[in-house]
Amino acid sequence: MYFRFFLFIFVDVLFWPVFVLSALAVIVASQAVIASTFSVVQQCHAFECFPRVKAIHSRRWIPGQTYIPEINWILMIISLAVTVGLGDKNRIGYAYGKWVNWRIVLLVKSQY
Repeated sequence: MYFRFFLFIFVDVLFWPVFVLSALAVIVASQAVIASTFSVVQQCHAFECFPRVKAIHSRRWIPGQTYIPEINWILMIISLAVTVGLGDKNRIGYAYGKWVNWRIVLLVKSQY
């Protein structure tokens, strides 16, 4: 019901620009997840609390831009497992909503 309401908010003229903008937002968000995972693994490796992994520096002139193939594969397998395991888009949405609620609860609890 909510999804249909969201689609009817936009006039037909604005549908495709909003669709493209939301697709670009998803791409940026996924790149942020990948980059932050690589950064955390690289920092854990610097503190010697993570097994040795092969880090490929993709650009010599941009320091810190690394690519770790093993972590990329692990992220892909986790994404596929969650998608196949939940199966339905509504169940994926509910799981995301529960995760956001737990995150807010933990954030509020950590303030006190």
